Amino acid sequence: MTNGLVGEKRKKLVQFATLFHTLKHGMPMFEYEAHKDLFDFMNLEETPKMHWIDNSGWVMAQHICMALSWKQQNLLLE
Repeated sequence: MTNGLVGEKRKKLVQFATLFHTLKHGMPMFEYEAHKDLFDFMNLEETPKMHWIDNSGWVMAQHICMALSWKQQNLLLE
């Protein structure tokens, strides 16, 4: 899944995958924040060091929603 992605792009993928997992399972956003502790404990090199507060999760979710809404609007206009 992450073949070819390196550095910051790979770290962002980890963050977005964590956010999607959190939302997909109907967990509260503070669970997104709690994943950082698990990733740190596991000493994963691909874990971003910043933007792990619940507010960051909400900002990313808002942008995902905006992108999906824009795509849906364009599909309806076709």
